[in-house]
Amino acid sequence: MYRTIIKLIQSRLNFSHREANGFIIILVIMLVALFSPLISQHFWQIQNLDTSKDQIILEKSRAELSHISLQESRSKSNYNRTYVQQISEKSTIINPFSFNPNEASKDDLLKLGLTPKVVNNILKFRGKKGTFKIKKDLSKIYGIDSTTYKKLENYILLPDYFSKPLQAKNQTIVTKTIISKVDINLADTTQLIQLKGIGSKLAARIIKYRNKLGGFINADQYKEVYGLDSNTIIELKSKTFISNDFIPSKINLKYATIENLKKHPYIAPKEAMIIVNYISQHPNFQINDLNEIKILEKEKISKISAYLTFENKP
Repeated sequence: MYRTIIKLIQSRLNFSHREANGFIIILVIMLVALFSPLISQHFWQIQNLDTSKDQIILEKSRAELSHISLQESRSKSNYNRTYVQQISEKSTIINPFSFNPNEASKDDLLKLGLTPKVVNNILKFRGKKGTFKIKKDLSKIYGIDSTTYKKLENYILLPDYFSKPLQAKNQTIVTKTIISKVDINLADTTQLIQLKGIGSKLAARIIKYRNKLGGFINADQYKEVYGLDSNTIIELKSKTFISNDFIPSKINLKYATIENLKKHPYIAPKEAMIIVNYISQHPNFQINDLNEIKILEKEKISKISAYLTFENKP
């Protein structure tokens, strides 16, 4: 049969025997290629692909991407929180009241509205035996800007400045100490220990009481300093003076707290509580209204009035 087909192709297509064989081979290949999909679909079933491993890898990748996204979200949240905290620190509201930076506690400094960092800087300065001698010294603490200092300046229980004697040019420096009268409200321990009967401890005690008091307004107040005998008081009165234009540091009752008031030598804790409560109950309070507080004696009111004010200063 094959030979018959070969002869038929040779006669019809005018092929040689070899060309007829090639033609049949090509024809067979074309038929196989044409019908192979149908044959394979008939004889072989399509195998189901196992995608479980691929699914596991996909889930793992998804979890890693989710973790990275969560970390980025937390990092952004921490950045925002830090930024808000920095803005908050810069816009801290100052609530001033009278205080002595040499003695104020950490809580008192925080109540003023100072940031924790500034408070720690003040405490570190004091821990190194540093002393605030005049009001301006507080402005040198790192973190206290000019705006904050201006709001606190009128409430700092320290003198504004110390007077220093002028030395003329070409003046010969005399090594011998000449004791002259000094302003008691500006004097430092070095000046006080030059007085007879006053050592370093007594000098420090006088200045500490002066700062708590808000300044001496009359020489009779020297008797209130613990440890001064009559002879030392006489020496103080003869070698010191109180300037006629001296204005003591005053506690502003409009912003004063019980803790703040009871630190003053003339005000007992119970009196501080009564004064604060009375002011809160009388919106139109004036300094003269202290006379209406029955528990306060006239003599007490006369003593403390010089150290109190009631103003609407910021």
